[in-house]
Amino acid sequence: MASVSIEQAFSSSTLFLISLASFVFLILLFTRKPSKNLPNPPPSPPKLPILGNLHQLGTLAHRSLQELSKTYGPIMLIHLGEIPTLVVSNARMAREVLKTHDAVFASRPLLKAATILAYNHHDLAFAPYGDQWRSLRKITNMHVLSSKRVVHTFKHFREEEVAFMVDKIQKDATTSPDGIVNMRNTFYKFTNDIICHMMTGNSFRKDGREEKLMNIVVDSIPLLGKFNPEDFFPSLKWVGRLLGTKVRAEAWKTFRVGDAMMTEVLKDRVEGRTEGNEDFLDILLKLQKDENQKKEFEIRDEHVKALCYQSLAAGSEPLALSLEWTMIELLRHPRVLKKLQEEVRGITSQNDLLTSEDVSNLTYLKAAMTESFRLHPPTPLLIPRESMDYCNIEGYDVPKGSRVFVNTYAMGRDPEVWDNPLEYRPERFVDNPFNYSSYTCEIVPFGGGRRICPGMQLSLLTMELALANLLWRFDWELPKGMKPEDVDMTEMPSLSLKRKEELELVAKPRRITS
Repeated sequence: MASVSIEQAFSSSTLFLISLASFVFLILLFTRKPSKNLPNPPPSPPKLPILGNLHQLGTLAHRSLQELSKTYGPIMLIHLGEIPTLVVSNARMAREVLKTHDAVFASRPLLKAATILAYNHHDLAFAPYGDQWRSLRKITNMHVLSSKRVVHTFKHFREEEVAFMVDKIQKDATTSPDGIVNMRNTFYKFTNDIICHMMTGNSFRKDGREEKLMNIVVDSIPLLGKFNPEDFFPSLKWVGRLLGTKVRAEAWKTFRVGDAMMTEVLKDRVEGRTEGNEDFLDILLKLQKDENQKKEFEIRDEHVKALCYQSLAAGSEPLALSLEWTMIELLRHPRVLKKLQEEVRGITSQNDLLTSEDVSNLTYLKAAMTESFRLHPPTPLLIPRESMDYCNIEGYDVPKGSRVFVNTYAMGRDPEVWDNPLEYRPERFVDNPFNYSSYTCEIVPFGGGRRICPGMQLSLLTMELALANLLWRFDWELPKGMKPEDVDMTEMPSLSLKRKEELELVAKPRRITS
């Protein structure tokens, strides 16, 4: 058999790709429908044939779109392949999408990876707007994540998992030569454990199941942000499928592993169910058998598994990253850290750990959290929406079927809204506590309108309890030799806003005196 050199192999594969790309280009050129001209479209950057503005998106899309908005304004229409895409980058325009015209922009595009991972849209986050979505939203708001359940029923779950996290940090700090603890791993495990605990009423740590579920979430979230050609060239489905085979295959592989785990969890929960449980699964299983509920909307196993999987995905990584960004900002700003420590340690408590009641009135802590959301929103581009009808926003015509990105990253750094926007300064919110459900939309880390995250209150309560106890039980330092100005804040490409370097800090347990 004749040998083939690396150069020859590379040359052959390159020629094949060039030929394939040229072939696809010609088909698109001659088969695509001409776009309809709008009377007054939003400002748009120049685009290439076929690709549109895809070439202008860098590895950090939120930053690329932020830069484009500086030239073309806070509302602009770009084209990602064949898809007209509206990008809004300030509070005023976000309010138009999330509040004023929320009914028009309440749906979701049918993205392939999300379709696979969310049980063919039997979920809340990625499902298109319609009767099924409205029914699931009502069930979630009224039964699963009602204010009463979040504040009172799930309170002991939060406190148990915070206690476990604090004990684990203390063990890791005492066994590490320099007292260094990997806080990214710590936060990921904490948020995953707390969702698992709320989901089933039990901890999965003993059999290692919670780590398997965490790995599934970690594997699936990047797939939702990966470029998949079939999501951008719908008129040529077969070409998109051919070029998007890798994303499809990875999504199906991750789904099968996750579905097997969810099926196992559901089976164990049904067989081991006892009366009086108040966890996610118990609530959903009761509703599944309720005859009155069946008349209104029948909950199938796919709905239960999709909602539980989504609780893990939406509740674990964003919360873990928000905790990480807040801790790193505190270490970069010793003045803020000291002031926050004084507030937390001013609490009168006879316990080793602070309770939910202890931390409910910590105004500076809440301000520090809000400032973190402003600078480091967990999802820099909100999950895209899709317009269900033609819409006019401040004189600009937006076509039906447009994909919509709300750039929360750019909004939090808007110099027209925020004084010294790149400065981490919680004092902005001390005398002006922020309402995340407000109509103003300056900060929207949890989305807004009909699509606002149903777990917002749960996330906020969990975050403030965790942060308060971290500052109550430990003194924190950067690793030896590192100064605040040395901290690398570089972000990595991801659907979530994630720092490239993992957060490692020195934790020094402090003695609690009554």
